[in-house]
Amino acid sequence: MMSNAKVAGADKSGTDAKNTTSKALVEKKEEKKDEAPGKSNTSVAKTSEAKKELKCGLCSDKFHEPKLLSCLHSFCLNCLRRYVEKGKFKTKFPCPLCNRNIEIPKSGGVKSLQANMYLVASESVDKTPGCDICDQGSKALERCLDCEENMCANCLSYHNKMKATRVHRTAPIGDNAKSKPKIQQKQFCDQHAQEELRFYCVPCAKIVCRDCKTINHTVHQTLELNEVADGRKRDIAKSLRLTKEFLPKLQSHIKTLQTMAKSLEKNTQETSKEIKAQAKKMHEEIDRMAAEMISEIKQKNKEMENTLQRNIKASEVVHASFESIILAAESFMNVGSDHDVIENSINIKNRVENLPKEVPVETVDFLEFKFRPGPLPSTDLWTCFGSWTSDVAANVTLSIPRQIGPAMALMVRELSSFAVLGGKAIISIAPAKDGNAWVCNSLSEHLFLYTKSGQCRTHVKAGFEVGDIFCASDESVMMSFPSQRKIKRMTANGQINDFANLPMYPAGLTQTESGDILVCAMEKLGESVRGPDSKGAILRVNNFGRVEKFDKDRNANLFTRPIRVAVNANKDIIVSEWAKGNDHVVALTGDGKMKWKYHGPTTLELKDQFVPNAIACDKYCQVLIADSHNRAIHLVDRDGHFIKLLLTEKEGLGEPWSVAVDSENFLWVGDTEGNIKVYKYMT
Repeated sequence: MMSNAKVAGADKSGTDAKNTTSKALVEKKEEKKDEAPGKSNTSVAKTSEAKKELKCGLCSDKFHEPKLLSCLHSFCLNCLRRYVEKGKFKTKFPCPLCNRNIEIPKSGGVKSLQANMYLVASESVDKTPGCDICDQGSKALERCLDCEENMCANCLSYHNKMKATRVHRTAPIGDNAKSKPKIQQKQFCDQHAQEELRFYCVPCAKIVCRDCKTINHTVHQTLELNEVADGRKRDIAKSLRLTKEFLPKLQSHIKTLQTMAKSLEKNTQETSKEIKAQAKKMHEEIDRMAAEMISEIKQKNKEMENTLQRNIKASEVVHASFESIILAAESFMNVGSDHDVIENSINIKNRVENLPKEVPVETVDFLEFKFRPGPLPSTDLWTCFGSWTSDVAANVTLSIPRQIGPAMALMVRELSSFAVLGGKAIISIAPAKDGNAWVCNSLSEHLFLYTKSGQCRTHVKAGFEVGDIFCASDESVMMSFPSQRKIKRMTANGQINDFANLPMYPAGLTQTESGDILVCAMEKLGESVRGPDSKGAILRVNNFGRVEKFDKDRNANLFTRPIRVAVNANKDIIVSEWAKGNDHVVALTGDGKMKWKYHGPTTLELKDQFVPNAIACDKYCQVLIADSHNRAIHLVDRDGHFIKLLLTEKEGLGEPWSVAVDSENFLWVGDTEGNIKVYKYMT
């Protein structure tokens, strides 16, 4: 049971309470007809079943000292303490399950958070211990959840009469739980200390005691507290019914996603094998070409070697012949008799004079082999090797019934308004992860980093006129430079490097979940380049700076002059298109299929032509469109249906030229006069 203050605070109006009470009385009468004798046992069974199913959301084990957060999620005390310490949270921490901010009690810290008495009570349902107070060996009937002691009937009666303990929560245990399954707690009136709060005043929406009812609420309709509580329970049960019915669908969705994850892993492995097989095939072909070249060289080498050896042997024979003849001639001259010299002189002379005719006259060409590597253009190499694509095989969406929860309400509250240095139109706002945002003006080469309150933290000179900026997932700032046909990246230390050279003139840019950069691009620059004669495209740039057309596999030319691009949380690609009188916003699926087009609201007449200067997406997949001609921010749902004009001239909006939603759901809008307005954008 919650305290008197908490119960009273939960009731917003007497009218709501009256309706609830009336329904409670009718439903209670109808319920009594169908009430079965075994109702208490059923309640105990349900409690036991819930106890078995519920586990701590952090350790996934049985609860130990469970704490109940304001978002209705429960965690073990030690698990929460470690979670808070690890995250270094000081005053508040995000719930580990739903991220809702939870205030840390100033006195006592995490330990002072509300204990989940309901879980603690359920753990004692089946136990039948003895009394912890008296020494008479009596069987305990109930356990005080505040004192953490089991009590028999006599000790419980005394406990409930003491002023210090009479408001404690007690839970039935053992056999007593079957007949009295609820937690028991008495609350007493602040004005009449001895009177228990037992009645509910419908007009005042307040719990009162008997004396207050008699004195201050005589003419008011009052009801027994248990009747109102029963009615509230039935209202909650109705609200929970559809949510419970939705749980199997959610579980089925989880299984589907798990199957997709396994399939993705398998598909990744198979595709990787195919890429490796292609690489192996190309290696084998290259090896074959290399082997063929080497074989030709070796054959030529063999021929050359044979020629050389043949000439070497012939020259060696001639050399030996020369030596032999010279030796014989010299011997005749040195030791021969005059008779021998005269007899052989003519023969020797002729033989020596004819020696040159025996010298080989074959000309030998000496060959020197050289290898000249051919050029390896990256485009041709990619073309030869192949490419990979990612096609959407199935769309899996978890559709939440509209009956679950209240209808979504929107509220936009202006937080700050300030002028940006430079004084020109704000053409782009790029929120960073730290809550600040980079800003650039029209026809400027400067980037400024601003806080939400309007303080300029730093500025950077890019060197050329910037077309658009975007903060990437690695916290670098991506920039398009139309005149240079380039995309550049600015690192955290302010260093700017070339990222990609483009075949077209870039404008807006964003990043996909996979890390690729999408760029709006046109064949020509200039305001007049609009209409059916113009050609534009969305280019995809991967992490290595390789550029390809986003919808390269489609023959139809979807764009003429795309200006800005954004990626929605459901992975749709949202593009604002200037088409000369037919300006619109188009949504494409992740694989480039047309999903919807938005030409402005059909249920509302605009003052001027619809011109979508900039676009942004929020966490609910809604699209925000800056329409400068009508001084408005259009809000469109994920299917391209107009919801409302979120901001207009009536709210002090100028001519919006840029729009962005940061990670904390703050809405940034820049106008043509160099001003920025920051709004708290809540849903």
